[in-house]
Amino acid sequence: MTAAGIDNNHNGIRDEVDALISREYQESVAQTKYAQQLARAMQVSATIVKPSRDQATSILKTNMLGVACLRYNTSTDKGDADVSKLTAATFNTTGRRKNNEEVGLIAGIISISVPRSDACK
Repeated sequence: MTAAGIDNNHNGIRDEVDALISREYQESVAQTKYAQQLARAMQVSATIVKPSRDQATSILKTNMLGVACLRYNTSTDKGDADVSKLTAATFNTTGRRKNNEEVGLIAGIISISVPRSDACK
């Protein structure tokens, strides 16, 4: 199996992560939407090999927006747990974790401001 995994409906989210979202991210339409947005962004981190610095920086910014939007649209007491659960499901193999870590290393130290809730579309 490759880092990309199986995505039968071609929505950019692996099937097992899609199933997790369908089961556990149904608090609101917005929560489901932002869980899917974050899952798509993290899937890029899990599968990209040797990104350029610009690509890595863009991926990190997209991931941070996804994290912020999911937290803004989840009950306060569950936001961090929801992000952690989705992260664990996405980076569930050594290869996926390695690719994600490489994105961070290539991007280096960058300044990312936490998006405001109105940045979530």
